[in-house]
Amino acid sequence: MYLTRMAQSGELKRVQSGIYVLPGTTLDEFAEIHYRCPKAVYSHGTALFLHDLSDRTPLKYTVTLPSSYNATHLLSVENLEIKKSIPVIYAAGITTIASPNGFIVPVYNMEKTICDVVRNKDNMDYQVVTDALKLFSKRPVKNLTRLMQYAKLLRIESAIRTYFEVLL
Repeated sequence: MYLTRMAQSGELKRVQSGIYVLPGTTLDEFAEIHYRCPKAVYSHGTALFLHDLSDRTPLKYTVTLPSSYNATHLLSVENLEIKKSIPVIYAAGITTIASPNGFIVPVYNMEKTICDVVRNKDNMDYQVVTDALKLFSKRPVKNLTRLMQYAKLLRIESAIRTYFEVLL
């Protein structure tokens, strides 16, 4: 009742059901998707963009959800690609990052993102994958031990090892 009154008086701006912002605040699509579905974790090409491992703004926002999660309410969101994972893989490597407008959103860390990209390289643009691998290998702050742990979890150790033997 109070939120409705504040929205009617102009003290708040209603973005969607249950989501309000202060007037003058621009909510970006990353934050909108996160607020609509807090369990959604940005992954694959979207995570590459958020980590500055790709210069391409994603045409579709890719999120990962637990395999048991009912995501029917997200089907109406335009430009959203939903991936599902078993709980142990879904939970591995979740961190937060600032979206382009400064909202804090969940995303997989760089190492898990690289593993996800290598695992799904056939469904992604080849140039995006190779650029991401090159940029990651040049980063001064990277955890190769963690990268190999995620590779083992995702059963892509040999592929990761092959890529990084060439790049490092």
